[in-house]
Amino acid sequence: MPSPAASKATRGMVTGKKARVDYGDQFLMSSVYYDDKGRTIQSAEDNMRGGRETTTNLYAFNGKVLSSYLRHTNPQSTTTPQTTLLSMYHYDAGGRIDSVKKRLNDNVALQQTIAVNEYDELGNLKIKRLSPTGASTQLESLNYDYNIRGWMTGLNKSFVNTTSTANWFGMELNYDYGFGVQELNGNIAGTKWKSRSDGIARSYGFDYDNSNRFITASFTQQNAGSSTWSKDKADFSVTGLSYDQNGNILSMKQIGLNGITIQTIDSLKYGYIANSNRLSFVTDKVNNAQSILGDFKEITNNESADYLYDPSGNMCRDNNKDIDSVFYTHLNLPSIVYLKDVKAKIFYQYDGSGKKLSKIVWDSTGTTLVVRITYYMNGLVYQKDTLEFIAHEEGRIRPVFRTGQPVSYAYDYFVKDHLGSTRMILSTKTDTAVYAATMETAASEVENALFNNIDNTRSPKPAAYPVDNTTNPNTYVSKLNAVNGQKIGPSLVLRVMANDTIRISVKALYKNAGANTSSSTSASMVSSILQAFSGSGISQGVHNSSGSGSPITTFTNANYDQLKAQDNSQNLANKPKAYLNYVLFDDMFNMVTENSGIRQVQGDIDSLATLFLPSTTIKKTGFLYIYVSNESGQDVYFDNLIVTHTSGALLEETHYYPFGLTMAGISSSALKGMDYPENRHKYSGKELQNKELVSGAGLDWYDYGARMYDHQIGRWFQIDPLAEKFSHQSPYVFSDNDPVNRMDNDGKSGEVAKNKRRKTLTVRSDIIFYGDGMNRRLARQIAKDIQRQWNAAKGKVKIDGAEYKVRFSIKGSYNKNLTKQEVSNNTSWKNNYVRVDKNVEAANSTMDLVLGSNTGVWKLDQVAKKGSTTKAHEYGHSLGAQHPLDEDFRFGGQPGIMRPRGTLVDPQYQYDTKAAPNTPGGTLDPEKRKVTQEDIDALELNELKFNKQGKAVLGNTTNIYHEKE
Repeated sequence: MPSPAASKATRGMVTGKKARVDYGDQFLMSSVYYDDKGRTIQSAEDNMRGGRETTTNLYAFNGKVLSSYLRHTNPQSTTTPQTTLLSMYHYDAGGRIDSVKKRLNDNVALQQTIAVNEYDELGNLKIKRLSPTGASTQLESLNYDYNIRGWMTGLNKSFVNTTSTANWFGMELNYDYGFGVQELNGNIAGTKWKSRSDGIARSYGFDYDNSNRFITASFTQQNAGSSTWSKDKADFSVTGLSYDQNGNILSMKQIGLNGITIQTIDSLKYGYIANSNRLSFVTDKVNNAQSILGDFKEITNNESADYLYDPSGNMCRDNNKDIDSVFYTHLNLPSIVYLKDVKAKIFYQYDGSGKKLSKIVWDSTGTTLVVRITYYMNGLVYQKDTLEFIAHEEGRIRPVFRTGQPVSYAYDYFVKDHLGSTRMILSTKTDTAVYAATMETAASEVENALFNNIDNTRSPKPAAYPVDNTTNPNTYVSKLNAVNGQKIGPSLVLRVMANDTIRISVKALYKNAGANTSSSTSASMVSSILQAFSGSGISQGVHNSSGSGSPITTFTNANYDQLKAQDNSQNLANKPKAYLNYVLFDDMFNMVTENSGIRQVQGDIDSLATLFLPSTTIKKTGFLYIYVSNESGQDVYFDNLIVTHTSGALLEETHYYPFGLTMAGISSSALKGMDYPENRHKYSGKELQNKELVSGAGLDWYDYGARMYDHQIGRWFQIDPLAEKFSHQSPYVFSDNDPVNRMDNDGKSGEVAKNKRRKTLTVRSDIIFYGDGMNRRLARQIAKDIQRQWNAAKGKVKIDGAEYKVRFSIKGSYNKNLTKQEVSNNTSWKNNYVRVDKNVEAANSTMDLVLGSNTGVWKLDQVAKKGSTTKAHEYGHSLGAQHPLDEDFRFGGQPGIMRPRGTLVDPQYQYDTKAAPNTPGGTLDPEKRKVTQEDIDALELNELKFNKQGKAVLGNTTNIYHEKE
C-alpha cells in the first residue's frame, strides 16, 4: 500500500502548536500533517529531554487505522536513546478491532500479538485473549457475559463459581438476584471474585440509600476447602457510611486484616467548614499512626482543622499527611507540594493544556538529599533518563537491564475489572534465581546474606568424605546433631507467587548406624525452627517481599507432625531423623500442604546421598521456608543446598475497597528489586502518587488528569471543573458517591442526558455566537434551525439493550463583547463558541480540527438562510461526527447531513440535476441533505459512559477564540 501524501489543503486545520513548559522558558513545538481526506497521517512533537516523538499512521480504504509507527528519541538516555514501536491493527467484518500486534525497535523477535478479540452477535466483546501463542493457548483468556439489557454480568464466571484453575482472575456481577438485597434499578447488588493465587472466592454485597448512594459493602469468602460463605478468617466490610444533604461524607468504617487479625482499620468522622462543602478535618476513632496498611491515619488524633484551601477551593494543606502547602496552576492542577516542614518538595510540570510532563521529588528528610525525576513522554515513562516502561493497550513493555548484557524487554499484561481497576499483572518473561549454600568460607559473605545458620553450623569435612565436585574446593559442610550441636542447618525464606516453580537439592551423609530415633520432641524442633528463622529477611531474588510479618510464627507442633506424616517413605525408622524440609505458607499464614514436605537422609553409611525435590509448581502465593534439620543424636552432614526458583506469569495482584483503598492482606506483589518498576496504575487504571519519600511516606493520591483523588477518605481535593452542571451535590463528591457502579474518567463530565423512564436521550448544547455578521435574532434562528433538522430524523439508539429516542435541545445566544479569556476559561462541555462573519478566509464554514470541537468559524451566507443545512452539518462535527469515508453515494437515496461537498449522489441531489457525475454541477448540493439515522449512529451515543444522574460526555472543549479575519 503506498505511503500517504501530505495535503496542502489545510486551511482552518491545526497544523502546529507551541506549548510552554512550567518553571522556565522551555517551549515544546508540535506539528500535524494530513492527507487529502483530513486524516492525521503524521504528528511530531518535542519532548522534555530534547528529543522528539514522531507518529505516522497508515489507513485502510474504509478509514480504519491499519498501523501506527512511533519513533521516540531521548538523547539524554545512554541505554535507550531511540525507541520505535509499530502498532498493527486488524478488523473483523463489522469494523471492530479483532487483533493488535506490537513490534518493538523494528525487531521481529520483539513482536507480540497483544490481544485477539471476539464479539457476540450484538457487537459486545465476548472473548479477549491476552498474548495468544496459538489457536487456543494464551497468557490469559477473558470471557465476558452480559444480561439481556447488555449489562456486563461477569468476567470468567465459570472460573469464579467452580474449582477451575484455568484463569488468573474472574468476577461475577449481580443486579437483581444472588445477594440479600436485590437491586431493580441497575445498581450492582453484589460481586464475587476469585484469583488463582489462592483459589478463594470472595464477595461483596452492596446496599444503597434512597438517593442511590453507596452505604454498605458486606464482605464474605469461601475459606479453603469450604463452600460456606463466611468472614471468620478475613473481613473487608465497609459500613457506617453517612452523608450530608450535599453528598459530603460524614462517616465511614472499614474493616481489614492486620497480619491475620481482623480489626477495624478506619472509623472515620468528617467535619466541614461552616456553610461550605470544604472539608475541615477527618479523625479516626481507631487511629494507628504507625499503620503500614495504607489506611487513613492522623499525626494528631483530634478534631482540630486538618485542611486549608486556596480561594479557588483547592486543598492547600493536609496536616494528616504532613503536607505543609500545595500550589496550583491556572488549571487547578497541583504544581508544587511541600511536605515535612518543607524538608521535602514535589514539583509537577505541565504544558499549557494541563498535560503532565514530569514529576520531581526533592527529599531531604533523611541524612542526604535524594532527588527523583519521572518524565512522561507520549506513553513512555522514564526515571530520570532510564526507560521504565512503554504503555500499550493491555499493559506495558518493560525493559530489563542486566550488567554486561544488552537490554531485553518483557511484555506485561493488566487484567482489569468492570471499573478499569488493575487486579492482576501477568508477564510473558520468566526469571530464574539460584541460591546456593556451599558452606565454603570464600562464599561466606554472599551466603550469610541469603541463608541463616551458615557460620554457626560450618564444620570441616569428616574423614573419608566422598568426592563432591559441586564446588572446588569443597572443604566445609554443615554439621547437625540434635544433642551435641545444632538441630537446624542452612535455612532460606523465599517470596513465591502462584505458578512459580521450585527445585531443591542438598547433599547429605551420616557415618554410623547410631540411634535412629528422635532425640527431640516436636515442640523442641518447632522452637528451634522458629529461633533459626527469627529476624530473618526474605531473600531478594526473583521476587521481593512487599508484606510484613513472618508466617513461620504460626508453625505449630501439629503442622510439624503433619509434615513428617505426609509420606511414610520419607520417615523410615531405620534411617536418621534428618531431613530436607520445605514449608509453604500462604498470605493468610496457612500451611499449604501441596507444597510442603520433607526428604529424609537415606542411603548407606558413609555414602553421599542427594535429597532432591524436582521442579514443583507453587499452588498459592506466599512464603516458602527451606531448611535442613536433624532430630537425632548422631552426626549428619549437609552440603551444597541449592534452590532454583523460576518465576511464573504472576507479578502483582491487587484488590480494592469500594472507594479504592488497597485490601492489605489479600493483595500481593512479586517485586523484583530496584530494576522492576512496581505498577502505579491501579484503581480505575489511574496513576497512584505514593511513597515519594525515602521513609515510604507520600501523597497517597490518584491522578485522574483533571483532579487528584484521595482514596483513603473517598473525596476529591479540587472542585469539579464542571461543577455548575452538578449543582445538586458537592463539587468534591467522588463518582456520585457510588464507586461500585460508576467510574470517573478524568474528574469532569459532559452534557448528554439519559431518561430511563421515558426512554429518551437528550443532547443539550448552548451555542454562543460572536462576530460582525450576528445578532440576537439570528442566533436564536440558527439554533432553532439546527434543532429542528436534527430532531426531524427521529433518531433512535440502543443502550443496554433498550431503545431510546434521541432528542436535541439547542439554545443560541449572541455575545457581542465575547473575549478570548472568556472562551479559554470555559469549563462546560455544553458550550460552543462560533464566530460568524461575512468575510471568512476559508472557502467554507468549519469547526476546529479536533474531533468534537466546540469552536469554529462559519460563513454568514452559508448559515443565515432559514433551512440551510451547513449549520446542522457543522453542528454534527461539534458532536464528534465525521464525514463518511465513501465519496460515492449514488443509489443511496437522500444524502445524510454529514455528507461533504464533492460527494457523488443521485442526480436529483446534485447542484445540476442534468450534469454528469463529477463534472461541474455533478456533485452534492449541500442544501439537499438531511439528518438521517446514519448521522445519529455516527455520534456513537451508545458508547457514552453515563453517571448516576444519567449524564455523559460528548465532544471536546477546544476553547479557541477566533479573531476577525
